[in-house]
Amino acid sequence: MKIRLNNPTLLDDLIDFLRRAECLAEQAGTDTIDVEVSSPFIGEAARVELGFYLGVWCSIHPGVQVERVS
Repeated sequence: MKIRLNNPTLLDDLIDFLRRAECLAEQAGTDTIDVEVSSPFIGEAARVELGFYLGVWCSIHPGVQVERVS
């Protein structure tokens, strides 16, 4: 799944956060990352889990917005 950030200076921080949550995360572009939620989550459960992680991260970084691109 591709995630776009409105503040690309925080890409590394988000990648580190997601990796600590045992997700596979890599920078894909200047303002995007590719993310895969680790097993046992698949399909919709993985999207919900990722949404939870992104919500927590955004609450730590007020004003930062993330968008699921795909």
